[in-house]
Amino acid sequence: MDRTKNRPLPSGRVSMGFASYLTGVLFIIGCLFLAQVSISVLALGILAVISYNGFYTLWWKRKMAFAAIPGAIPGALPILIGFQAATNNLRDPRGWYLFAILFFWQMPHFWVLALKYSNDYDQGGFPTLPVAKGPHVTRFQITLWCLAYAGLGLLSALFFPTGIIGLLGSLIISIWLLFELYRFLQQPQQKTWLRFFLSINFSMIMYLAVISADLWSIYLQSKS
Repeated sequence: MDRTKNRPLPSGRVSMGFASYLTGVLFIIGCLFLAQVSISVLALGILAVISYNGFYTLWWKRKMAFAAIPGAIPGALPILIGFQAATNNLRDPRGWYLFAILFFWQMPHFWVLALKYSNDYDQGGFPTLPVAKGPHVTRFQITLWCLAYAGLGLLSALFFPTGIIGLLGSLIISIWLLFELYRFLQQPQQKTWLRFFLSINFSMIMYLAVISADLWSIYLQSKS
């Protein structure tokens, strides 16, 4: 792939043997750190590594047009790992809501990029959604997942104590995101793709930041 040919492994600057050795060492160190927190955190960390580097990298994305959907599971696990480390309560719906935000975010995030670089993925032999199903189906799927993602962002009040910051902030973010989606669909081949791609990424950060700001404001009010 032209887009990745100059990275350390494809370019030969780093050998496969050294990369495998470094990966193994870092994996062991990471597991040791996670084990210091709890067994459940360690288990979630191992699940993330195996599902992404094993199932997704070696199997799903090489065989499946919709590989991004199961592949979004390991992509969303880190925030659940962090929540579990802080609360030690895997049944807490707040952790799963945060997981869902990152899960739904990944489909429009990746498919916009795959749509832009569909020729690269095709040459690399990866049957991503634009390669296997075409741009029309890809844009339709982006729209569906983006609508679900924007709707999910409005539901934070069901999981977290929410004040005016959370309600107004989430509403503004969702409206802005849907406006950028509309612009992208009107001119998908123009520079609007990058603007929409960046808006998806920043919206995820902003949704989480709004929740954090709201929780802090409620906490500070309770202390005053």
